[in-house]
Amino acid sequence: MRTAILLVLTVALGGCTHPIVYAPQTDDLSPAEAMYIVQKSIEQQSGDHVPHRVEVTAEKIVVTKVQTQILYFRDLWKSDLHSRRNYFVVRFWDSKGHSYRYYLRDRGDAERLIDAIHVLAEENRMLAELPEPERARRVRHIEQQRKVLELDVSEGPPR
Repeated sequence: MRTAILLVLTVALGGCTHPIVYAPQTDDLSPAEAMYIVQKSIEQQSGDHVPHRVEVTAEKIVVTKVQTQILYFRDLWKSDLHSRRNYFVVRFWDSKGHSYRYYLRDRGDAERLIDAIHVLAEENRMLAELPEPERARRVRHIEQQRKVLELDVSEGPPR
C-alpha cells in the first residue's frame, strides 16, 4: 500500500510544472529577427506539439495544428515560463484571456521566444500610433529585413 501511494505521488509530482521567473529582454532584437525567432521556435516544437503550419507577420502569429490559433501582438497581455520534466512551457495570454502554449527543449530558446514576442508586441504598439502611409512603409521594411535575414541564414556560415 505504501509503495502504491509513493508511486502515485511520484507520477503526480513528476507531471507538475515549476514556474521560472523571467523578465523579457527586448533591447537587442530587431523586429525582423524577432519574427524569425518566433517562426523557428514554434516550428521546432517536438512530439505532439509540432504544428502543421506557422505564419508570422509583423502583426500576428497564426499556428495551425488541429485548429488554428491566432495571437495578435497588439493584444499581448502577459507571458510566463515553466519547466516540466525535460522541456519548458512558454505561455502567453492575450487581453481577452486566451492562452497560447509553446513547448521547447532548451531554456535559452524558451526565453528567446518570450523576448521575441515581446519585441513584436512593442513594435505593434508603436505601429498603432503611426499614420497609415508610415505604418505600411514600416511593416514592408520589417518584412524585407526578415527576408534578407532568412536568406543569410539559409546560405550557412561564410567560408
